[in-house]
Amino acid sequence: VKIKIYQDFNEELKSHWKRLEEESYLTPFQSYSWLLNWYKTTGLPLHNIDLLIVCLFNKSSVDSILPLGVKTVGKIKKLEWLGGLHSDYMMPVVRKESEFIFNDFESTWLKILSLLPPFDVLHLTKQVPRLGDRENPFVNLGQSTFMMNSFQAIFDGGWEEYKQKKIRKNVLADSRRQRKRLSKLGKLEFIISNNKEDRKKFTEEMFLQKRRGYQEMGVLDVLQVPEHQNLYINVPTDLGYTGKIHCSVLLLGNKVIASHWGILSKNTFYYLMPAYERGEWSKYSPGKLLLENLMIWCCKNNIETFDFTGGDEAYKKIWSNDSFPLSEVMKSYTTKGHFYLSIYKFKSILSRIPLIGKLLKFFKLRPKK
Repeated sequence: VKIKIYQDFNEELKSHWKRLEEESYLTPFQSYSWLLNWYKTTGLPLHNIDLLIVCLFNKSSVDSILPLGVKTVGKIKKLEWLGGLHSDYMMPVVRKESEFIFNDFESTWLKILSLLPPFDVLHLTKQVPRLGDRENPFVNLGQSTFMMNSFQAIFDGGWEEYKQKKIRKNVLADSRRQRKRLSKLGKLEFIISNNKEDRKKFTEEMFLQKRRGYQEMGVLDVLQVPEHQNLYINVPTDLGYTGKIHCSVLLLGNKVIASHWGILSKNTFYYLMPAYERGEWSKYSPGKLLLENLMIWCCKNNIETFDFTGGDEAYKKIWSNDSFPLSEVMKSYTTKGHFYLSIYKFKSILSRIPLIGKLLKFFKLRPKK
């Protein structure tokens, strides 16, 4: 195996990455376009990430890409997947018949470690259990801990069949009732953006609704940090082979009562940033109605999987019929790293206490001066 480590996004890396995207296991969160945008908008300005993108070559062709970087926390250097807060799945970009990842992983990883600069802690989060139909070997690199479940709706026979088999009758009846009530107030429309102007307008509406929701729920407003908004604003609509940005709204007359920002990738729709109007509009469940519209649209357009991604929110269990666990791996490589992991685990316990959890998230997400 030939190994090359890239410490910047350049044309040579781009060429390797784009070719591999067409022949590998990955999600849009591992695409070159997504991670380049993440690095420019949040990874570098907020976290000063040092890139260590590992390329494995089998003769002259690239076999796998490990999008890694070092985040320095105080005096601790953490080796992490690139993508941070906004990437719902973390994983390598692996050729489907990879010789090194699936057949000789242990020795390959040791060779990679020998070439990387020193770091204190390996911390790989939001890891998927499988790469295609193969076990993900990165899940077993250290102590693996369950983080959350990820939920999906798998459409086998269209919307009518799916809703009859999976969704409770009272949920569907409530949707019909809310649509009837809203229709008395004006024209109800489901609209998908098809140009830059609509995408910009729908994204800004999502920000406003999302931020009002954070305030109402009394949780940390991640979008108060401009860099986090910039990620959604600046990412290219076309992510290449891995998909396209998909923005939609539910309109009542001229009023946007619900919005969504997600990704459509091959046969999978990623449900990422839903938002809706609060206050007097909450009683109409506009967020649920837009979700239903998006699921029906996917069925009509032969999209096989509606991916709610990570998080154990109750509504995901109502609308989905499949799930898998996401995990994190932590391993210390120095004495400093060992002490850091002990503190990290203690903080994890504290974060379950609501007020302390909010404070910890605030200091974690605020921009560095």
